[in-house]
Amino acid sequence: MTTTLFVPHARLEGLVDARAVELAGSRLTLTHAGGSYLVEEAVRVLREVATGEDPRQLVGTVQRRSTLTEECAGELLGESLLVEDSAYEIVSGVLLVAEQPFVPGPSGVGERAFWAALAVAGRRV
Repeated sequence: MTTTLFVPHARLEGLVDARAVELAGSRLTLTHAGGSYLVEEAVRVLREVATGEDPRQLVGTVQRRSTLTEECAGELLGESLLVEDSAYEIVSGVLLVAEQPFVPGPSGVGERAFWAALAVAGRRV
């Protein structure tokens, strides 16, 4: 099973500032747990705000930036996405794809513990 996570840019900046993760090029590494991820620009599509219709069924999904701009001919403007006659409110961020499946160590501390600790602390990733 491949671990894939969406992390908003603001949250990612906070994790980097707190030194919980290291970001080098297109690779993110968990500082203490050691898990590593490939990083790709992505957006979470929150709602359609122009017509009320969602012909491409994008609302509620996370989409790679390249998919939206190349395959859907979409245009990203700040926290908005325009696709044909539809306008969407989005959250910009990154898609993290684990380089290797997580295997818990004997202590149980690792990748899952890191992300779980963020959730328990009330921080939405």
